[in-house]
Amino acid sequence: MTAAPVGLVPTPPYGAIARVRAASRLAKTVLPGPIGDYLHRELAAWCEQGHRYDVSGTALAITADLEARGRAMALGRTYP
Repeated sequence: MTAAPVGLVPTPPYGAIARVRAASRLAKTVLPGPIGDYLHRELAAWCEQGHRYDVSGTALAITADLEARGRAMALGRTYP
């Protein structure tokens, strides 16, 4: 995402909120324990309000990583 002009709310890419919401649920499976719980809460909060303030794309990068880890787990592989 690019930085929005002052006063305008940045718009996440189409389908990004749904992907991040799915990744928040996946975080508890892929990363059990406190890290998975933390990522679950943070990504769920991003879906509610945080996408309005996150212009760095961090949540989308975490989502891509969680999706890759989930695919690797489904195939019985380890993720580096």
